[in-house]
Amino acid sequence: FAFIALLHAAFMPSEYSWLWASLIVTVVYLVIGGICGGIAYSRIKQTSLKPTRTLEVLKQDQVWIQNESRAA
Repeated sequence: FAFIALLHAAFMPSEYSWLWASLIVTVVYLVIGGICGGIAYSRIKQTSLKPTRTLEVLKQDQVWIQNESRAA
């Protein structure tokens, strides 16, 4: 709201000063949000979401079970 009030003071002679101030702040927030979202999306896309450590442990467990079943 502080940004809107600051811009409202800049557009004081206009009767639509609150509208223009709100629109400008909204556009700025949308641009910043879009940039942050794009950066986050690219970082998530680069990172593998596959649980590699868990899969490795499960493979080791599978080998252990196969060895135990052969020994019995």
